[in-house]
Amino acid sequence: MDATMNDWPGSSDSFFRDDFSDWQHNAVLGVAWFADDEISKWETHVAAYGDAAKAVASSLIGGGLPADLAAYPVIFLFVHHFEIAMKAIIKLAARFLEKDVPIPKSHDLLQLWSVASPVIVELEEAVGEEGTDEASRDTKRLFEELASSGVNSTSIRYPEGLTGEDNIPNLKRFNVRHFAATASKVSNYLSCLGTWIWVLLQTKWDMESEYR
Repeated sequence: MDATMNDWPGSSDSFFRDDFSDWQHNAVLGVAWFADDEISKWETHVAAYGDAAKAVASSLIGGGLPADLAAYPVIFLFVHHFEIAMKAIIKLAARFLEKDVPIPKSHDLLQLWSVASPVIVELEEAVGEEGTDEASRDTKRLFEELASSGVNSTSIRYPEGLTGEDNIPNLKRFNVRHFAATASKVSNYLSCLGTWIWVLLQTKWDMESEYR
């Protein structure tokens, strides 16, 4: 036991410091990568969890992490990424359409998609662009598959529920690499939607500023 004590917390330790020579590892939070601070806040989180999910999945494929251990963070990071991506899409689309669209205060992907999908269709019709019906249907179908397995961003974080029940009783065996590959396709679709709406919104702002 004594041999590991140097790796235990000590009185000089703290979590957050930025005075080391490896400055490239310093994270700068709250940076406005976009012209609008609110959009920056959401899009940064969307990208962060999506990229982290893909990085953990890559570690599995590279042999750095056993599949049994990688499964939990990979699912959580992707599912949370989907959740905030849809919330960002709803927020962005509502800004463009200049209407109030309440964002569900929920982790339920199907509930979020039931709000995001009609707003996307309304936006497509407003700007006269062809819809993405097939990808939309397949995204919903994949969210239904997650729901039927009991997976959401809350259930995957804990081994059991509040009353001791198995949080994901319907999911016992799956290929993590395949899950990550499929989840990446959903991520790509949601990211493309978010980028498309952001470009529309920025173009709208630019045009409005020209005619002021």
